[in-house]
Amino acid sequence: MRGSPVTNQERRAMVTVHIVIGLLGSGKTSTLLHVLHNSTRFEKLGVVVGEFADEGYDGPSLCEAGYPVTMISGMGRREQIASYLGALRQMVEAGSFRRIFLETSGATEATELAEALNRDAVLAEKVEFGKTVTVVSAADYDHYMEHFPDQLTAQIGYADLVVLNKIDKLKTLEAREQVRDSVRALNPDAEIEMAYMGQVSRLSVVGPLPEGKRSRLVTWTNERGTPREFESFVYRTDELCVDRVRFGHALLNLSGRIARFKGVLACYDRAYAINGVPGQLDWENQQVEGPTRLAIIGLDLVEIETDIKEALDAQLNPYRDSDG
Repeated sequence: MRGSPVTNQERRAMVTVHIVIGLLGSGKTSTLLHVLHNSTRFEKLGVVVGEFADEGYDGPSLCEAGYPVTMISGMGRREQIASYLGALRQMVEAGSFRRIFLETSGATEATELAEALNRDAVLAEKVEFGKTVTVVSAADYDHYMEHFPDQLTAQIGYADLVVLNKIDKLKTLEAREQVRDSVRALNPDAEIEMAYMGQVSRLSVVGPLPEGKRSRLVTWTNERGTPREFESFVYRTDELCVDRVRFGHALLNLSGRIARFKGVLACYDRAYAINGVPGQLDWENQQVEGPTRLAIIGLDLVEIETDIKEALDAQLNPYRDSDG
């Protein structure tokens, strides 16, 4: 943030901010929860979290960790980035926090966020950026690199620490090493930690940067320029789903450049947490409630949003018109 080095006295007075980025469903919240649960109340921690919708469930789960949480939700990308800045300023100026985590929504574009943070005069004087953490789903790495290379490359490029999450989905050591080596080639300076369910070492996240180094959030330049903006929408319905397996198959076979779908499917027996990409669907163990709301992000979604909604509507009760 600052052009001149920070003295030890200034550093003691500054708030350390860690930015946690990653595509929707990569495991950012699980990773942050693990860090929070392994911290102490004496650390004066605060959290700002971007939600995919007003009724998202990541924010409430972070609140259960017992630390103050500000949730930013239900708005476009540019409005959300502006709200991140406002929430950060408010927490910093309150003087009650020594360390703040900002978990972005899955559609936040890292390059634009970094530029906005670097332009903010208040944060420039009062904030020292700690490690930028990029959480990547190892299970979906090849899918992202094939369909969204610019977006994923930017997120990895800004990272001081890359958490390769869901590593258990890769069944062979060779597959894990291939993903790790690909990440290292994109960002040779980043630490890389493999994780399952976000169980990363707390010290890897909050530990100091190497002597003389500053966060890549404020030093790295994306030579490819700002990637295309992810589009997103939330599929909502109050109708209960009759057959979640059939509905899941519809999600698995969605066409188009879809980077992620994540949210809640309300069925007659209960509500289920869903997380996946076309071709891979996870029914998560997290307890959720409320009506169906599924965030869908990707590219070129405007042309197919209506088709997607109609396809999902048809699978809520596929037996509606049958004789049986």
